[in-house]
Amino acid sequence: MTVAKLVTAVLLLGASAALTQFLRAERGAVESSAITGFPQTVDGWQGTDRTLTERQYQLLETRDVLFREFRKGSQEVLLCVSVAGRDRKSAHPPAVCYRGQGWEVMSERDHARVPAQAPPVVQELRIQKGDRDLLVYAWYRVGDQITTSYVRQQWWGFLADLGEEVRRSSLIRVSTPVADGDVEAARRTLDEFLGLTVEEIEGRLARSKHKEPSSPRVTSHRE
Repeated sequence: MTVAKLVTAVLLLGASAALTQFLRAERGAVESSAITGFPQTVDGWQGTDRTLTERQYQLLETRDVLFREFRKGSQEVLLCVSVAGRDRKSAHPPAVCYRGQGWEVMSERDHARVPAQAPPVVQELRIQKGDRDLLVYAWYRVGDQITTSYVRQQWWGFLADLGEEVRRSSLIRVSTPVADGDVEAARRTLDEFLGLTVEEIEGRLARSKHKEPSSPRVTSHRE
């Protein structure tokens, strides 16, 4: 992103934040959680809710969070779905949250999943802290639109606020350990898990705008 584009994005986000506060104060906010009742067990994957620290809540800037560890044999995946409040503060770049918890972000890129599955493109991060090494997939959703771009996600939310519907912004993350440096094995684990759960995740988040979901539109965080 060029300096001119970055400055423009910052100005647009500042303007949208101010107008968003006014619009939502006038209209009220959606308070019901889109993720209540998410299955505890999924095709052999057994889920266990994990407790968030107060620091983690502060970093997410929302308490509408699904934070659950799933295990199947030796495989493990941590699912985190954070649904933004009226100011969309929870939907910030994942790297910001991880760095705030002391993780080092080793790499960050868009990853096209092969074969193409929903979501076909995710933001892939590899993070490390001490002897822990994780691979992360992340993406944003606003209504029936998904993207890896933080700026675009904010812009979509702003445009939604101008309309009649309230469409909540969400950040979805799944992570798994990278054993012995085998990133491909970690990708296979995440792809397997998402193949079983993403329809449920996306369906719940899409329905949170009180409208049947259509095929999601996908954009890159580099747009």
